[in-house]
Amino acid sequence: MKITKDIKRRFFEKVEIPNGKEGCWIWVGSIGGGRYGGFLFNGKVELAHRMAWMIRYGKISSGAYICHHCDNTKCVNSEHLFKGDQFANMADMMNKGRGRNGLLKGEQITTSKLTEQSVREIKELIKNKIPGVNIAKLYGVHKATISDIKVGKNWKHVTI
Repeated sequence: MKITKDIKRRFFEKVEIPNGKEGCWIWVGSIGGGRYGGFLFNGKVELAHRMAWMIRYGKISSGAYICHHCDNTKCVNSEHLFKGDQFANMADMMNKGRGRNGLLKGEQITTSKLTEQSVREIKELIKNKIPGVNIAKLYGVHKATISDIKVGKNWKHVTI
């Protein structure tokens, strides 16, 4: 299906450009479970950053990934995107320290719901034997997150 002016108009109605053309263009439309925007195109939901790529560069070959230089999953600035495959995407992730053995931790991870201060509070609650399920509800996270903090799997760099 051809990308028409109407499709472009509908798409850009859901984009905020807060920092000029060079900055991230933020998708303000619907967001899916993977924290990526979604746009209805050709009868199905297309990831917003992939749609931005198609608007600018055309069709995406089967199996191709559209990756973010900026690491902002809500960004749809085509200048911040690059085409690759799973290997290129994983290599980019590791080079930026976002992998399992990466350098980013805690609040440096943009998707983190917790802060170092809230983790200190959580660790105090754990120390005071407050049930993990109650702590999880209090902080709006899954009970597994509290368990991971308790056993030192995550946030081990934060001490009380």
